[in-house]
Amino acid sequence: MEKKHTIKTSIAMLLLCLLPTGVMAQGDEDVLAPCQSTWEHYSNINESTSHVRYDNNYRVIHSEYDETYGVVRHTFVIKDFYTGNEAYYTTYFNSSAYGGAYIHIHDMELYNGECYFCGQYVFEYGMTPEDYYDGVVGHFSPHDLMTNNNGIYFYRVPKTYTLSKLAITGSQSFQELVSAVGVEDDQTTACLVELRHTAGQPWKAFIGHNFESPKLFFADILATADSLTLLAQIQCINNYPHSHPDYDVNHQVFVIDRASRNGFLTDYCSTSTSHYMMHFLTPYTELANFHTNCCPMLLYPSNSYEDFFGVAYGVKETGSNDCGIRLFHFFDKMWYNGSIYYKTGPYAQIIDIGSLGCEVNRPFLLSRDNSHPYHLLSVPVWNASPIVYKYYGAPYMLNSLAQRRSQHYIDISCHGTDDMLNLFKQDVDSLHYISCFEAEVSNCTEFEKRHGALLDARWEYALENKDVNWEDAAIVEYAAIKPEKICEKCYGDNNF
Repeated sequence: MEKKHTIKTSIAMLLLCLLPTGVMAQGDEDVLAPCQSTWEHYSNINESTSHVRYDNNYRVIHSEYDETYGVVRHTFVIKDFYTGNEAYYTTYFNSSAYGGAYIHIHDMELYNGECYFCGQYVFEYGMTPEDYYDGVVGHFSPHDLMTNNNGIYFYRVPKTYTLSKLAITGSQSFQELVSAVGVEDDQTTACLVELRHTAGQPWKAFIGHNFESPKLFFADILATADSLTLLAQIQCINNYPHSHPDYDVNHQVFVIDRASRNGFLTDYCSTSTSHYMMHFLTPYTELANFHTNCCPMLLYPSNSYEDFFGVAYGVKETGSNDCGIRLFHFFDKMWYNGSIYYKTGPYAQIIDIGSLGCEVNRPFLLSRDNSHPYHLLSVPVWNASPIVYKYYGAPYMLNSLAQRRSQHYIDISCHGTDDMLNLFKQDVDSLHYISCFEAEVSNCTEFEKRHGALLDARWEYALENKDVNWEDAAIVEYAAIKPEKICEKCYGDNNF
C-alpha cells in the first residue's frame, strides 16, 4: 500500500548527537561551527573528480585532475583536526606525459588511521591490448604523510580490469582486510578482491567470483558493525520498459550477500556447503520499480554501532517518464523494513551516499540526472511523514560527500567553471535555514516493507595467496594550505 505525504511548512529541529570526548581540541575550528552553511575555495588545487572522507582525527580530500590526455594529477588534501594544520600532497603515481600509464581513483575510505583507495591503472604505450588495464588498490597514513615519515603506496591487482568500490575491516584473523569489488580482466566477469594483512606477515591477494547462473554485477560493498555486505544486480537482457513484450523482470531486482568481517572468500570459498544470497523484487504495484541494466547502486550504513544498512539507486516511474531515487532502509535478515521514492529528473543515477553515524534514519546522497547536470544533494528526513531537502550548486559540479566526524555536518567536494577544488559544508540539523546552495523541499512516496527470496550462490577463487608488492608513488609537490571562505550563511539568516 502506498501512502502520499504533503510538504510541511516547517519541521522541528532534529536531535543532536553527543560529541565524543576530546573533540574540542586546540586548533579544531570545526567542533562548534557558528554557521549552518559555508563554502571554501582552494585556489591552487585543480579538480575534475574528487572524494572526501573522514575519521575522528583527519579529513582527506582526494582531487583528481586530467591535465591532458594520459596525464592525470592526483592531490591528497589532509586536515589534522587536533593541530588545525592542513596540507596537500601531489603525485602522478610514477607516470609522465610519455611514460605510458595513469591511474583513476574510484573510491576511498579511512580505517584505523590509514587511508585506502581503489580504481583503475591504465597503460598507454608498449603493452599488448589485454594488458592495457589493471585494477588498483592503494593506501597511506595521513599522520605519517604529514610528518614526512612515509609515503603513498599502490598495488596493481592481477587478473582485474577495474575496481570500483571498497570496504575495510579488521578481525581476529586479519589486522586489515581490504575488500574491493570490480571486474576481471575479461571485462565482463564481476570479481571481489581481498587484500589480507596478518600482523607480522606480508600482504596477500585473493580474487573471487561467482559463476552460478544468473550473471551478477557487483555494485557496492560496505562494512558494518560486525559484517560485510555486498550489493549486486542481475544482468538484464535488454532495457525495454514494462510495456514491451520482451520486458525483463530483473529490472525490478537487487541482490544482497552478507559475510563476516573475515570476508566473503574466507567464509565461503573454503566450504562446500550451500550458500544463498538475498534476492529482492520490487512489485509491479509500486510506483517506481524499474532500474536500468548496470545502473549505479550504493549501500549506506543505517547505524554504525549496529549491523543495519540501506540501499539506494535511480528508478523510473511505471507508465511515466518521471524518474527519481529509491531508498530501501533498515534491512533485517530477509526483510527491508520500508522504502521511499522521491522525484529528481530524467535518467537519475546515484553518485555518492552516506548517513549520520548516530541515527538510523539519516541518509544523505548525491545524484545526477538530466535536470541537474551539476548534480544534486538530497537529504531525506525519514520520519512519520518523510520529506526530502534538495540542494543545487550550479555551476559547481558536486562530486563526493561525507559526514564531518561525529557531527551533524556533511561536506561536499566540488569544482566550478575554473576547475578549482571547493568544499561545501552544511549542517543537516538546520536544513530549513538559508544555505550557500539553492534549496527546496519535496514530498516522498513511502512503501511498506518487503520480504526477500533465496538465490543460490557459489564463490570460487580466480586467484589466491598472491604476494602483494606495493609500489611507492613519487610525491612531486607538497605544501601547507588554507582555503578561502567564499560563502557563509549563519543562524538568524532568513529561512528559505
